[in-house]
Amino acid sequence: MVVARMTVWKYKSGQRERALATLDKIMATGMRGFRGDVILLSREDPDSEVILTFWDDEEAMKASAEQIFHPGGTLKGPFEELEKYLTGPPEVKDFKVYAARAKEVKPEITQPV
Repeated sequence: MVVARMTVWKYKSGQRERALATLDKIMATGMRGFRGDVILLSREDPDSEVILTFWDDEEAMKASAEQIFHPGGTLKGPFEELEKYLTGPPEVKDFKVYAARAKEVKPEITQPV
């Protein structure tokens, strides 16, 4: 069963693009069980974003959270770099994936500026 995590990030004014570059470093590490992600940039709020990540199973999703958010996690360094852009901790919710459909989704922005 594929599972998903939704993380809502809130940034200090004008810091979203810098934070995106740091998040790209975190996501490029090839975490076990990682299936992919969707990054949604709010048009109404230029200082926030939503990231949906997809995982093979609950165990892989939980292990990724340990890597990122646990004080001894292997990704704690990049996460600490990201914290300087945040207004507070992210809002995190976990889900079971019921269905996933996409037809030629082409991002408007392919790389953080």
